[in-house]
Amino acid sequence: MKMILLPFNNDVIAEGYKTLSELGFYERGREKDIEKYENAFISLNADNIENVCLQQFYWDLNYWVSLSYLQPNEIAIKAGLQFFKSDIEKSNIYLISTLIKRICIKNDSLDYAVSTLNELAKKPNLSGFKFFSEEDEDDKTFLQGKVQIMTMHKSKGDEFNLVFLPELTDKNLTLGIDNISLKSSSFIESVKALTPNNKRKTDFELKQEILSENLRLLYVAITRAKNQLFITTSTNIKKYGKISKNEPCKIFEELSGGLIL
Repeated sequence: MKMILLPFNNDVIAEGYKTLSELGFYERGREKDIEKYENAFISLNADNIENVCLQQFYWDLNYWVSLSYLQPNEIAIKAGLQFFKSDIEKSNIYLISTLIKRICIKNDSLDYAVSTLNELAKKPNLSGFKFFSEEDEDDKTFLQGKVQIMTMHKSKGDEFNLVFLPELTDKNLTLGIDNISLKSSSFIESVKALTPNNKRKTDFELKQEILSENLRLLYVAITRAKNQLFITTSTNIKKYGKISKNEPCKIFEELSGGLIL
């Protein structure tokens, strides 16, 4: 975010490069080369950048700067999903995005987000938030009294006083057999067809399997709640500055009474 906010400041760009290189995304030590440029690194001609790694970083930097129109929390999600892949890292991405959205309620400028996050970084802990690590994954005691964000699959075997199932849309959890997409399943069936004596399933049979799995997944999610269960959705969603329509999950047609929206 600091690089997007101050793209012509070579010290900021070098600091960003160093952070990403320490995470293993770029060659280490090249931030010193960025600091040596007299002109802004982002204003250079890529053909004049001799190091291949710095050339890649140059184009990546231009890409991120082109996304300066996004809301700060949207930038956090996009950047997080670009650089991190594991379930634990993804949990932290959405947790950080939620934190950014909360602090930017009154002021959603990137400048405010960066300055506030800088201040928060100086604090030893963030009340109400717990960021996950590999060491914590198998130790559930550390999570007591904290907000936990996880996938429905990950929640199996756990119980919580309060459970929230946000954004339960038809796209996120399809419970209507006519709306089920077979893109990934068709590919898997094609691979299975390479096995001798394999009986290829019809599209209807594949949809039935997916529907059954989605229903089992929903059952797991809703039975995690010991006291209260909150299920929410929205008819409109704002993503990357554009508003689009959302189709609620079919379960909302069946629910009545006691539903908190």
